[in-house]
Amino acid sequence: MAFFYDTYHNGIEVYINAGIEITIIVDEKGKWEVLTDYYDKRKNDSRYTAINAIKIGRIPYYNIVGYKVDGDEYYQNPHIYCKYSFDGSPFESVYYRRLGIARDKVFPHDFDKSNEVKFDK
Repeated sequence: MAFFYDTYHNGIEVYINAGIEITIIVDEKGKWEVLTDYYDKRKNDSRYTAINAIKIGRIPYYNIVGYKVDGDEYYQNPHIYCKYSFDGSPFESVYYRRLGIARDKVFPHDFDKSNEVKFDK
């Protein structure tokens, strides 16, 4: 399930798997990896900082073929219908964003895709 997040120059952005926690570990050089196992022990490894993030997908306007403002009999949220023209996906790109925490003076930011790696386990 996805929920509307924002717009961008070419379409709309949606939260992918909204409500499901995504943890990213970051090393001292700024390299990062998305953890796929909730129980991954590297979350508590002193070599990394564990950060909660959201996954955002970008759907270009030209891939949207229809919509229902009032939803359907199962979900009352608006629905959009898309072509899956990017290797079986409606998203032309996907990125990860750290959410801000005002009380901790942590500002939101996007993770730089060029720093994504796979660390040794």
